Amino acid sequence: MFFLDLSYVLVITLVLTAVFAVGFRRQRTWPVVLVFFVILFLATWAVGAWIRPPAGMSWLPYLVVGLLFALLLTALIPLSRAVRNDRSKEAEEKTVAIVVFDLFFWILVIGLIAAIIVRYVRFHY
Repeated sequence: MFFLDLSYVLVITLVLTAVFAVGFRRQRTWPVVLVFFVILFLATWAVGAWIRPPAGMSWLPYLVVGLLFALLLTALIPLSRAVRNDRSKEAEEKTVAIVVFDLFFWILVIGLIAAIIVRYVRFHY
């Protein structure tokens, strides 16, 4: 079950990342695509694993959750990274925002990994 779920999530996440990466034309940098992939992969697996699928469609929850998270993440990515009139106060605020985002990212990653582990350990025994 674990490896089957992993394969569903990996294929769905790779396809969705490839499709949505086309929309990142202005921000098409590897860090943006990589963060998108990591969050999408973990969120799809964590949430999809807890949803009971209809009979014979064990891949469906992963597809639905992956698509919803991909749309949400796409909406959260800023449209442009152009910086104009970068003053010291604005630069300081941006630094604080980046630190907060990094902290949020790692808390999210750890929480999603914990949800995946709990799902498989809970139902394995």
